[in-house]
Amino acid sequence: MFDPNNPNLAEDPFKTYQQKLDIINKENNLTNNAFIKLNIDQSILGNKDTVIYHYTTIETARDYILKEGTFRYGEITNLNDEQDFDVNIVSFNTNKQNYLNYMASFYPEINFKGIIKAATTYDLYPKRIIQDMYDKFIERIDNYGVLCFTRNYDTRLLWTHYGDKGKGICLGFKIKAVYGSIVSPVKYSPNMLRANYYNPDFDAFIFWVYQKDIQFEYEDEIRFFCRDVKAVCDQNRCITFDKTLLPVIYFGAKTSPGDIQSIKDVSKNKKYPKNIELYQLQKNFMNYGYLTPIKIPFY
Repeated sequence: MFDPNNPNLAEDPFKTYQQKLDIINKENNLTNNAFIKLNIDQSILGNKDTVIYHYTTIETARDYILKEGTFRYGEITNLNDEQDFDVNIVSFNTNKQNYLNYMASFYPEINFKGIIKAATTYDLYPKRIIQDMYDKFIERIDNYGVLCFTRNYDTRLLWTHYGDKGKGICLGFKIKAVYGSIVSPVKYSPNMLRANYYNPDFDAFIFWVYQKDIQFEYEDEIRFFCRDVKAVCDQNRCITFDKTLLPVIYFGAKTSPGDIQSIKDVSKNKKYPKNIELYQLQKNFMNYGYLTPIKIPFY
């Protein structure tokens, strides 16, 4: 059986730096094409100082994010929406020509004999080729990671679902605080588009990662997707962040004074900037779906 991860290699694989660069550029083009195909508005990414928001519990913010100065890339198999990252979005069906084009494009180290062997193997075992690629895709899932932010700090539903039912916290970070991943707003749709793994024009991963059902549109999510957690993160799936890139913190309408003080204490002890703005949300009687921020002192 031909293994694309252990092909017949040329004597000098990746002869030039240019080969590696060509693959990176090709992958970037496929990624950009996929975002265009999904019609995702990425204008928010134009300004890396734009603030986006992460909801969590007081305990997680205090004892991990703020204390350790880290973000954790979560496992994609452990998300609130069970339909998120649905593998059925990606099709692995292919014909011989598309399969060989894929191998030639992304495995330039394969020599001519390797391509002939791949073609022969496809002729003999086309279904096994498809199954093997699907299996390798599933095997790599544990090494993928996701970080979820939103554009909004004052949405009642977000506080209910992600902010510990209004008793938690919302941390406002600049977009450039997160690295090692692809970043984009999420596309919400009642009919999610499928993509073929071997499509020469689009990166199928983008269709898999950046689509959610229309019922979650209120989240207005900005998603960071890491393809290689082992290479980017520490053993706990964490990356560090620059403390100066946390300009604002919001507390829920039900966050207790003691919990607010504990966040102030850890921020001071860990020497976060003194100019961080703190707010507590209150009910907005003019617009039930949103909350009103009231500024509170840091010191």
